Amino acid sequence: MASGLGVKGTTSRCFPFVEEFTLCMKSSDEPLKQCHALRDDYIECLHGTKRKKREEEINKQHAANILNSTNGAPGSGSGGAGGGH
Repeated sequence: MASGLGVKGTTSRCFPFVEEFTLCMKSSDEPLKQCHALRDDYIECLHGTKRKKREEEINKQHAANILNSTNGAPGSGSGGAGGGH
C-alpha cells in the first residue's frame, strides 16, 4: 500500500484517498480536526463498513416489500377497482 500499487501492478483503489489524507496531515495546522473527513473516506475505502450497512438495509427493505406483496398487502397487484365474478 505504501507504494500505491495494487496486486496487479496498477494503482490501488484506495491510494488516492490515503495520498490526499497524507497531504492534509502534513500541511495542516490542526490535522486531527481538519483531516478527519479524509481519514473517514480512506477507512471507508479500505473496509466499506458504511456501504455494507447500507446494502444490508436495502436488502432488508426489499425482502419486506416482497413479503408484503405476497401476503396480499394493499398494492400487491391482486386486483384493482372492482371487477369480479
